[in-house]
Amino acid sequence: MTSRASEILRFLAVGGAAAGLAFLLRRLMVDFGMPFNAAVPTAYIACIPVGYVLNKRYVFDSNGSARAGEFAQFCLALLVGLCTAWGVSAAVRALGAIDDIAHLGGIGASAIVGYLLTRLVFAKADAKLA
Repeated sequence: MTSRASEILRFLAVGGAAAGLAFLLRRLMVDFGMPFNAAVPTAYIACIPVGYVLNKRYVFDSNGSARAGEFAQFCLALLVGLCTAWGVSAAVRALGAIDDIAHLGGIGASAIVGYLLTRLVFAKADAKLA
């Protein structure tokens, strides 16, 4: 397996863990009365620190030190992913899908965007450390 394929698989595993947590949080928030369209981004944002730590540690082979602004850049990358997840979730729900299916569609779409942008954030860190 190539190192890129291995990296993508690790990203999907780590992202799956963070997305699973976001999915559960969204369900809890909706169960407690928060509207779906507010619960999706709230859960996503709540899981950003988890995603950062897991990606840095297990996906992008970091030496453990963070360069200035790295977390902020990671947050911006995931903000784009959030917009993707939120938009796709709302669109799929508007087409008549149940909340869980709509949210899973949004998570899947944001995984592609998230990988590409997150890779850029940590690639910059690797270049500065070299």
